[in-house]
Amino acid sequence: MDSSQLQTALEECTRYANTGYRLAEDGVNELKKAVSTASEQIRDSLMQLGKSKVNTPNARDVLKTQLSDISLKLKNLSSQVEDDIQQLKDSMSSFSVTLFGRTMAGKSTLMEILTHGNGASIGKGSQRTTRDVRPYCWNGLRITDVPGIAAFEGEEDETTAFEAAKTADLILFLVTDDAPQAAEAECLAKVRNLGKPVLGIINVKVDIDTTKSYKLMLRDIAKRFDFKRLDGIKAQFFAFAIQYGQDWHDIRFAYVHLKSAYLSQQPECNEYAQALAELSKFEYVEQFITQEVITRGKFYRVKTFVDSVGKPLLDTMEKLLWQSAQNSEQGRLLLNKRRALSDWTKKFKDDGIIQIDSMLTKIRSTLISEIASFAEDNYDNPNANRKWDAVLKPKNIEGRCDKLIKKLASDCDDGLREITREINQEISFSAAVFADKSINMSSLIDGKRIWSWVSTIAGGGVGIATILGLITGPVGWFATTGVVLIGFFGSFFFKSRENKAMDARRKLEGKLNDHIDKTIRSLRKQMLDILYNELLKKRLYGVANDINAVIDSLFKLSEAQKDLGWRLNRKLKEINKMLIIEALSFVGAGGLDWHVRDLARIPGNAIMIMLDDGKRFPDDIRRNLSVLLKEQVWFVFYNDNPKILLSRAIGRGCAKDNISIEYKLKIAHVPLNKLNALTVNRVRLAQQLTELLITK
Repeated sequence: MDSSQLQTALEECTRYANTGYRLAEDGVNELKKAVSTASEQIRDSLMQLGKSKVNTPNARDVLKTQLSDISLKLKNLSSQVEDDIQQLKDSMSSFSVTLFGRTMAGKSTLMEILTHGNGASIGKGSQRTTRDVRPYCWNGLRITDVPGIAAFEGEEDETTAFEAAKTADLILFLVTDDAPQAAEAECLAKVRNLGKPVLGIINVKVDIDTTKSYKLMLRDIAKRFDFKRLDGIKAQFFAFAIQYGQDWHDIRFAYVHLKSAYLSQQPECNEYAQALAELSKFEYVEQFITQEVITRGKFYRVKTFVDSVGKPLLDTMEKLLWQSAQNSEQGRLLLNKRRALSDWTKKFKDDGIIQIDSMLTKIRSTLISEIASFAEDNYDNPNANRKWDAVLKPKNIEGRCDKLIKKLASDCDDGLREITREINQEISFSAAVFADKSINMSSLIDGKRIWSWVSTIAGGGVGIATILGLITGPVGWFATTGVVLIGFFGSFFFKSRENKAMDARRKLEGKLNDHIDKTIRSLRKQMLDILYNELLKKRLYGVANDINAVIDSLFKLSEAQKDLGWRLNRKLKEINKMLIIEALSFVGAGGLDWHVRDLARIPGNAIMIMLDDGKRFPDDIRRNLSVLLKEQVWFVFYNDNPKILLSRAIGRGCAKDNISIEYKLKIAHVPLNKLNALTVNRVRLAQQLTELLITK
């Protein structure tokens, strides 16, 4: 290893770190501006909500809480990113390498070799040996040994390890020549998602007996140090990348026997020191690490700063957009249910009026049919009132009205119960679908509260006799009849008995007809008032108003989240554009950035560059960019038709016919649950490029 080359490279790394810091600082300042603008918008929204006449205080309060949560989370994001940048600035002069590996893979042994230690830190076969972050210096590099990953009950250790990795410029990922483990692959995918460049080391774990001859030791190690076998293990490990939508073929691996390298430094093995060192192939590992720093270290320093801003921006943006999609989806669900409720309410109202009119028509016909005989028998009866009451009582008019109103109330409750049951079920399902992408805000839709729309109403009951008010029994309905009848008797003193009787009968029949009509009209008005005021207005229209208020709140929240998401997306593009300018300059293609119409990037996974038709990047530049960024580099050609552009960006993993766009709402529907992980990543990039909210 040429130490002067490494020293020169580290000095260049420090200069490039300053460039990275300036780019990151610009990103932080832009983020602060976005947060400030978003906060003002949220304050305006909260003021408008305070002035609105939303019928559902709970919906308004939850919306206020969610908007406030968004503002707080963005402020915390800005503060956290600023702290991370400051931490990087404090270590500006140090190139940082973080060592990752599962428990017992040999991380502590590697540290002992690099520091020429006495082996005190090497585990003795127990789980979770390294429980804290241990930094040390090697050849001017700051090496950080973190807790082992993929250990049983080691979630806290993994959190510590990934936090330490956030500020690393380069990751050394150590595995053994055992069969690759899925848990290791999952951790590597997380490291790549941080945007970190990775070098791999496979530790050949074969025990050696120093009491044997050199030839026997060489034979034992050579049996395990079979490059074809180790290449196969590496290929098995790379195969895990597909399920994460990643490609790890850019990760270079070195093969080493760490135990023999460690023993070569121990006094008791002086006799075999040179042989052990050669067997270990550790000298190649040292060159492997230092050459990566010499060749690409200065760009990695820039990338570390940029991704320390870009990665949290991307995560927050995607969470906001997914939450926006969820709220929009639930708003649409409620719109459909509101339409169903509206249709059912109209039918219920029409049927209710028909039932009331039908019953009252029958009552009127029955009473009219009694008039002639009653008048014949009672035109001269001073007790005609009581006689008429006796006629009415068997008709049970009040009971029939009461029964019909109760039936209508029961039908109303049954309809509401069914509709709200469907709302509760579908919203619960919708919430479960989006749970993984939640930004952890309080839910706007409360299933228990939805059920209370019915249970509160049903629990109140309908006190028919009380509500009717004027319906106090047959005597009350015809209380004035007696007065009318008494007035008839005076006419007997002035006419013949026969004429007097005829006149009395006619007058009584006329008065009874008029009074029955007035009473039926009054009764109809009272029953329709109950239908309108107690069932339609208080129950059905009240629930519809509640649903409307929630729909309005959901769409307002969805729009606020979407607007903030796209604002962050635009800042993210600016930051990534600056990174690409640096990358193109680094690979000797400065100026090609003028051909970049737009771009989208997922750190550690892929970058998608949009070009105008007819523009091309040379293949060697694309390959060099991919090697430098440690990311797949894809190109897409611009088209002013959003569906064509979206289909091009998503690629062959999703047929164009399976993509639909609601142009007015700027929402695209893609069968996300049917796509492989690689295509899902392309969808994420397409969403950044097109600013179409992509959902199922």
